[in-house]
Amino acid sequence: MLLAWLVKKRIVVQLATGGGKTVVFSNICHRFISKFNDKNCLILIHRQELLAQTTATIKKWYGIEPIIINANTPYSIMQDALFSTNKAVVSSTVYIGMIETVNNRIASFPEFAKKIGLLITDECHIGNFFKIYQYFEHSYIIGFSATPIAASKKQHLNTIFEDIVCGISIKQLIANGGLVDCLTYSPKDNISREAFIIKKGKADYDDKQQGEVRIKHVDSVINAYKSKVLGKKVIIFNTNIEHSIEVCNAFIAQGFNCRHVDSENEEDRVKNMQWFVNSPQSEGAILCNVGIATTGFDCPDIEVVIVNKSTTSLTLWLQMVGRGGRPYNKGTYVKPKFICIDLGNNAIELGEWQADRNWTELFFQKYGSKNGVAPMKVCPQCEGIVHAAVRYCPLPLPQLEVNFDSGNANGIDMAGDGNTVICNHYFEPKLGTDNGNIELVELSETHGATVSKYEIHNPYLQKEIKERMLNSYKDGIYQLWYYCCSFWKDKFKRTEDNHYLNACYFTYKNSFSKSTIPESRAMSIAKGMWDKKYNKLAINS
Repeated sequence: MLLAWLVKKRIVVQLATGGGKTVVFSNICHRFISKFNDKNCLILIHRQELLAQTTATIKKWYGIEPIIINANTPYSIMQDALFSTNKAVVSSTVYIGMIETVNNRIASFPEFAKKIGLLITDECHIGNFFKIYQYFEHSYIIGFSATPIAASKKQHLNTIFEDIVCGISIKQLIANGGLVDCLTYSPKDNISREAFIIKKGKADYDDKQQGEVRIKHVDSVINAYKSKVLGKKVIIFNTNIEHSIEVCNAFIAQGFNCRHVDSENEEDRVKNMQWFVNSPQSEGAILCNVGIATTGFDCPDIEVVIVNKSTTSLTLWLQMVGRGGRPYNKGTYVKPKFICIDLGNNAIELGEWQADRNWTELFFQKYGSKNGVAPMKVCPQCEGIVHAAVRYCPLPLPQLEVNFDSGNANGIDMAGDGNTVICNHYFEPKLGTDNGNIELVELSETHGATVSKYEIHNPYLQKEIKERMLNSYKDGIYQLWYYCCSFWKDKFKRTEDNHYLNACYFTYKNSFSKSTIPESRAMSIAKGMWDKKYNKLAINS
């Protein structure tokens, strides 16, 4: 980041939730005011909960007593601090404020902005911050975000910031113990995303309309909870207030320990969120909310996140699922993973929470571009989300109690406790029809290119080529076929007058990169196959 600052004044720092974002920008603040005695630092926050968290962090780590700017802060405090030349008189050169309050103050007191040398915005992708930057043209600006991408169709983040510096990824944080891994499940009875509308000029599905549709399917949330995560500590993200209350009441009606929070009733929100945080896992607490717990809410013992809405926003999707990613240890218990139940078909569209993403590319691209993650598919047996190229489902079957002594378990006891079984479902390849499997889609395209290139009109020949491609995919022997065809081509020079041979060679050459077999090993096996099987075919030809 320091290198970026040498040539640019507005930088975005991308750091995943759990990467210590508050500690990082507190350190930057401390170093800045230590070096520049005549400049102040301003940290802008958009939520009251984040204000308290940031204040506590900068006090704990660096002993700095920041000046809080909120509705109750008198103008005189800001004026005295800004225009006093005696640093001993000033209690702090660091200010932490709510974005709306600070924006209103600067509108009538623009001199304040001129004394700020460093502006830091937390969750800088949020549109609330965009109006403030015009006052800080002379200042260094650092925006922090876990998802620094285009915030809206009208305002791209890369039009405000000049460059991006990326921190540690979610997968790296999981490997280092800073986060825990996620298992994502997508039930069969999910409502299709086609049922929801995006109004003109908007970027995401209409909450009111989606809520009206989802209220009619509250039972699907209950069923997913009962079948997969019964008795676990769960947070549920719903579409709107009416929808969330309806879901909460449905859980309560069935005897579950559930409460609801939203932005309208502050007293109930504080009380119910505290109840959820303090509830032990054994009580199976369930918290329904609407956009409240996406940022600034820390409850590390959450075991399950249920996303009961569809969204086109990668930022919102990662924020919701990420609430379950905090590690948690208590006594002998260590939280191994958390579960996401995706009722909005979001993982298929936006990728898993823990997927690797090229944030630099995403930052500079246009709004609405692809998210650049690997394609996924849903296992029909366990309903888990897996990579499109997977042939055997590696996920555990949720809520499955198995007596291994009775011999009725078909899967694998991955935890060694007799209760966890791998799904192990086999995905039967369906060439050209399984659009969820990227390898098969590519094979289908290769087959089409083969037929077109060599003008193969015979339907039986087309079918045979397709079957051979399918078999090579199923058995994992792309390279073997490629080398066998290479031997045929090199030894018998049958390339121009034999459409079938040429088609096979072209097909498997294009499939060559799909195999993980070492080249030397493939050559050796292919030669053996040639000697035993194909030599006779060649002689007869």
